[in-house]
Amino acid sequence: MKTEIDVFSFFQKIMKQFEEKYGKMTFSFKKKNEDFIITDINDSFLSILEVQKGEVVGKIVSDNTSWIGNDLDIKLGEIYSLAWSGKTVVFYCTPTINKSNILLITTLTPILSNNKVHEVLGSCVPLNKGKFNKEFIILKSLKPFIILKE
Repeated sequence: MKTEIDVFSFFQKIMKQFEEKYGKMTFSFKKKNEDFIITDINDSFLSILEVQKGEVVGKIVSDNTSWIGNDLDIKLGEIYSLAWSGKTVVFYCTPTINKSNILLITTLTPILSNNKVHEVLGSCVPLNKGKFNKEFIILKSLKPFIILKE
């Protein structure tokens, strides 16, 4: 018997439960020319990443990924492009510089104005290694993945 899981809905449920209990971790970005620029990030997300707002906001993502790990700059560009094309995207990544060994599950939701993407809003949920050790070990060994809701 084959069982199918709607992974998109599963991650959405995890994110909703986290946000209800701990509050939202959010950021936003826009595209200027061919670059994605972080336009805002809230204090909860800054705290998890252990960075200051000035290190992230107003910065081009591909030029400044030290706050999440330089090995993710190409992958983030691809993922952000998908969201900018109007798709809702869910992905996870393991920031390489964060001392707490977290796994970030992120949803990117395009905001439309006159049928064009004006901005993309991101919401994140951190999963801590200590609480999800088995799952964390399995997922950390994988490359980041993308789930599209079309």
